[in-house]
Amino acid sequence: MPPTSGMTAGIKNYTSFTPQHKNISEEARTKNQNNLYHPELGMLFAEAPCTACYEIIEARTETSKTFIKEGTGGRELMLQTSTEAMHYRDTAGVWRTIRTRLAPLTDGIYSAAEQPVPISIDIKTKQTRIGTKNELLSFNRNLELVYVQPNGEEQSLGKANWKKHTAGDNGVYVTNIWQGIDMEITVARGNTKTNFYLNRPMPEYADGKLLVRDHL
Repeated sequence: MPPTSGMTAGIKNYTSFTPQHKNISEEARTKNQNNLYHPELGMLFAEAPCTACYEIIEARTETSKTFIKEGTGGRELMLQTSTEAMHYRDTAGVWRTIRTRLAPLTDGIYSAAEQPVPISIDIKTKQTRIGTKNELLSFNRNLELVYVQPNGEEQSLGKANWKKHTAGDNGVYVTNIWQGIDMEITVARGNTKTNFYLNRPMPEYADGKLLVRDHL
């Protein structure tokens, strides 16, 4: 999907991944002679303010991008700015765009890695990770549903079943992670949020509590 005019918001996408739109025309390459090997040359991200345009990579700052409208010879410029950081420096010191959207990494693993605090959701090992190799927090891990009876005694209702999952730009949705309960993991800039939804009445547990036990 090509970028639209201005920034947009909408329904969370847990079913598909938006393909990256690129414009590597001869004009775009000519205007980026010093950055022909930049990994984001020609990329137009979803938040870009134009479609028939290209970015001048060397004009990047931490909070801005500069675009030229195709075919104007550089006479028509567009500036995109933000209050929060739009770019971060990678290990080579190059400005890279902060991307919070999830993408397939390998089979069963989804990642939003192109940001200072990376996020991954691992369906195979059933956990969410946030942080870098040296500072990594793992959660949503070995989840267990527990019924706490009125007398305080606990009864395990089983481990989480991640089998029926879908994934998309905004995160992962697991249907019937326990019977009658769904889980939603939403990714954002350097953080995630997990919600659980009860899809049916559960009168058999009404006199006690239902807990989700995590193993950080």
